[in-house]
Amino acid sequence: MKKALDFQNDKILSLIFKTSIPLILASMVTMIVQLANISFMGNVGSEEIYIRSLYTPFAFLSIAFTEAFQISHQVLISRLKGSENYETIRKGILNFIFISVISSLLLAVFIYALAPFIADFYKVPTEITGDFISFLRAMFLVNALVILTMVLTSGLRGYGNVNLSMVFNIVYALLNVTLVYVLAFYLNKGIYSIVYANLISSVFTSLVVSIVLFKKKILQLNRKYFAFYKQAVLFLRNVGLPISISYLIIFISNFFFNKIVAPFGVEAVSGFGVAYYIQTFVIVPGIAIGGSLGIIMNNNIGGGDRYHPRVFEAYKKGVAYTALFYFVLTAAIYIFSEAIINTMVKDQTAFSYANDFISIVSPSYIIMGIVLMTITTLEQINKGVIALVLNTAYFAIITTLGWYLTRLFDDLNYFYWTFFAVNLFGVICVIYTWKVLEKEYASDAIIEKGEGRMYEN
Repeated sequence: MKKALDFQNDKILSLIFKTSIPLILASMVTMIVQLANISFMGNVGSEEIYIRSLYTPFAFLSIAFTEAFQISHQVLISRLKGSENYETIRKGILNFIFISVISSLLLAVFIYALAPFIADFYKVPTEITGDFISFLRAMFLVNALVILTMVLTSGLRGYGNVNLSMVFNIVYALLNVTLVYVLAFYLNKGIYSIVYANLISSVFTSLVVSIVLFKKKILQLNRKYFAFYKQAVLFLRNVGLPISISYLIIFISNFFFNKIVAPFGVEAVSGFGVAYYIQTFVIVPGIAIGGSLGIIMNNNIGGGDRYHPRVFEAYKKGVAYTALFYFVLTAAIYIFSEAIINTMVKDQTAFSYANDFISIVSPSYIIMGIVLMTITTLEQINKGVIALVLNTAYFAIITTLGWYLTRLFDDLNYFYWTFFAVNLFGVICVIYTWKVLEKEYASDAIIEKGEGRMYEN
């Protein structure tokens, strides 16, 4: 029988490897789905890839809701599991299911009303406007089911079933890619292939994960578990809200990124959309490693003071692990960038815009990866405000400086060089976080806390 992970006693580097690899693989598979969808739309037609590129910032708005719910849910379940509070876990899961579904449906109604104004803001060509508005509305409606799926799988991760959660993410992704391909190329559903695929794959995966949760007795429909659980709302506020705001900042920034690129033409928008999605693919491992550190750290925080030194130790090992991982990934992206872009877009002008972005920005990905891991870790250990400030500064500088330089020199490459420069300065964020965690969780800090309590007594 396979030995369960012991987050409070196993070797930290081994725990990081065993929890991060499944999360990285699952997240990579999910991003491959997105890249495959863009590639499919790029081969279906120019209108489809244009609409999908315009949707990119709104994908981050969806992610804002998804990550807020799934990460705060994962953190809550992880903390409760660390303190062996199994009855409350069942109550927490049901509360998160209801809150996430209701919130995402309200967002869908909001987007439904705003869709025509968004099309007008982007000056979408008249012949494409109807499809863009319908696609935007449909994606956010179906997103309620996508969020439900992610909340259920995050419950499994928080409970310690990381590998099983990874399997379900892979099943969801493979089903989604297959459906998009069949719907786009055999049933001629165009851009709506993505909507139908999300709908079917979410319903299927949610049902299967729910069955597993019931069988493991993690989720039960006993009346007492339907009661309102205040801690669920508190974790959403303290963990989920800062994460959500961080992604909302990304959404707002990407909203204006498209506005910065738009004057250079439809091909520039399509090319930038493709390149930025490749960068999003690169972002995912850093977030996944941060997520794995969050699981390890929260289990040790929940275990009490004697386990707190392992929290800082986990971050130190996490920095080294992330640096090594991103050294390999950065080299691969830089070497094979042209081949990757070529599979996603056929228009040569759009290809040129995408290739310029990757060629300029990709050398900075190794630092960007460590920064993303750091910010994600902060979000998951109830330090979301710090993460929010760092995220805000990052995107505000890129947006304002990139806009100014692009308009001043009438050259989109200045926008790309802004990304590169700001990524390099991200090392300041890592140093600051190191100092904060060292002060709070290192062995000397724990001794000081203990002595303080002795003097109080």
